[in-house]
Amino acid sequence: MGRRQQRGVSMIFALISLVVLTLGGVALVRSVDTGSLTLGNLGFRKDAVTAASIGTETAISKLAGLGPAKLESDVLELGYYAVAVDNLAPTLTEQDAAKALSMVDWAGDDCGGMEVSATAVCLKPNPVALTAGNSKVRWVITRLCAEPGPGGSGRPCALPIKLSKAVSMDKGMLSYMGKILPKTTTTFYRVITRAEGSRQTVAITETLVHF
Repeated sequence: MGRRQQRGVSMIFALISLVVLTLGGVALVRSVDTGSLTLGNLGFRKDAVTAASIGTETAISKLAGLGPAKLESDVLELGYYAVAVDNLAPTLTEQDAAKALSMVDWAGDDCGGMEVSATAVCLKPNPVALTAGNSKVRWVITRLCAEPGPGGSGRPCALPIKLSKAVSMDKGMLSYMGKILPKTTTTFYRVITRAEGSRQTVAITETLVHF
């Protein structure tokens, strides 16, 4: 009788061990799946950011090709506006009537089909999206001036503060590789780029540039 009782206890412990091992295996599989999903999402995010960078470079190239006279007024086929826009929130998808925020019509539905207040605007990006890899890229460019017309020191525009004379080895600096650029009075332009990639991944970047 004692031996039979010991065999029964061993069976119970074996079943408990089997359940524990099964639960551990399920948890391990779920952990691996979650990690793979996270890595995949990070990859899609990186692709969208890269596409947005390509879109920004394309927008700047097209902007530079217009010429100073053309930049004095809106160029809607490029998504370009010759004046700065107050309270612009490019990441919003719905109009906030209380704050009267301006938006960008990324979805092509007139900013959600909602009426824009008198103190806000609904900017239209470039009509034809740029294809970069698996992403669709669109942008909006605003000149940082309060009024349309010729830019320069005589206009209410955002201008470079001063010319730096410091030597820097950082690419993109005014004095990159020790070269001092000539003084300029051109205005700043704000380039807002949105890339929509796989699995509805979205990346939005903003760049200030002057020529």
